[in-house]
Amino acid sequence: MQLLVTSVPGGIIALTAFIVGLATGTAFGPLGTRRDTPTAISMGAAFQDANTLTDWRVWSWLRRAFASGSARNQTEGNPPANLFIVGVVVVVLVQLYARHRDTVAVVVVLATLGMLATVTLSFAALWWKEVVEGRATAWRFLVSVALVAVGLYDGVSLVHPAFDGNAVTDLLAHGVFASGGASFGTVLYQAAGACMALAIAVVSVFYCMASITAVYITAGAFGRPLWRLLYWASRWTVPGWVGWVALFIGALSVVMTNGLLAHLLATLQSDA
Repeated sequence: MQLLVTSVPGGIIALTAFIVGLATGTAFGPLGTRRDTPTAISMGAAFQDANTLTDWRVWSWLRRAFASGSARNQTEGNPPANLFIVGVVVVVLVQLYARHRDTVAVVVVLATLGMLATVTLSFAALWWKEVVEGRATAWRFLVSVALVAVGLYDGVSLVHPAFDGNAVTDLLAHGVFASGGASFGTVLYQAAGACMALAIAVVSVFYCMASITAVYITAGAFGRPLWRLLYWASRWTVPGWVGWVALFIGALSVVMTNGLLAHLLATLQSDA
């Protein structure tokens, strides 16, 4: 168990580096195009072409394959036991976060900087390949830059929160149950905010990978099976609403990592 706990931060860092490296590497892929393809490629047409070629409906097939098994599990499930298991898992995760808070903060900052490097290199590659429709591209780029600022702020707030900065110390010193509900809630919100910061970094990196691979698919670049597979893995970030959801999650992560949300909830509870 101790080995698992100590290996979790390193595993997160390795996974983050792999995702960032994979997306950045696609930006420097082959530049070859078909002879009948114009030099400038429409980003919207590239997404449409890539969506058509990677419409494999894998998730629909998996849902149908496991539909009967999930129905049996729902009828045989025990809701009280499930709630107890969820509660135990939450308590354990909060304790792990409290013990490795500094490492989690470093991971958040590194993931954010990796996101910045990936976004910059990817959109520079799109500009070099003369991909048009700059308004939509600029919108997602501005969203990514805003999320970079959010991620850096989240990383700092995890170590130096603006509200209730002693929550993690109290939790480690007195335990989950003896420290009081306020400290546990603050640490829980901070851990959730850190997960949100990592999530928006993953979304931005995968969108960059989807953009680059869509251009390669439309341009007929060498290695189309690989580009199709990478695009299929990242096509869920293409719809426009994903950017708005990422902004909302980023704003929510700010008030969770700096302790403001826990402070407001505690104030409302004391006034009630």
